[in-house]
Amino acid sequence: MNTFNFLFRKASHSDIENLIHLLHILFDIEDIPFDESKHRKALQMIFDENNACIMVAETQKKIVGMCAAQLFISTAEGGYAAFIEDIVVEPEYQQKGVANRLLKEMEQWAKNNNVKRLQLFVHHNNEPAKKLYYQHGFQLTPCAFMKRNL
Repeated sequence: MNTFNFLFRKASHSDIENLIHLLHILFDIEDIPFDESKHRKALQMIFDENNACIMVAETQKKIVGMCAAQLFISTAEGGYAAFIEDIVVEPEYQQKGVANRLLKEMEQWAKNNNVKRLQLFVHHNNEPAKKLYYQHGFQLTPCAFMKRNL
């Protein structure tokens, strides 16, 4: 049985290549077309902002998981809320508490930034993810996700 020691930290610009790899894994799972140049640009934008964070899990000098969040102002909350996305763990490292810890680290980052509400989207068929989110106190809302590309 392999025993892994994980380091959880905020990602930096130098981690982009590893993050691109993780996004490829995630987007394959979610059936989202992968466009490396577009995703690289988005990661760069996140690192250039003061209102966003990417947490990573690292073991043996390899990044094996990530979780990203961005702040926005919620009129309903009267302050900051954070949108969490891109939670992914390399298949070999799943079921080892990595996603759970990434969420805990992101929750702490949110508290440190005076966030009043965390929110995220989850695919309705992704039962393992929904179980994880319920364990962290997330609840389904009556709202539906809608989008329009410009």
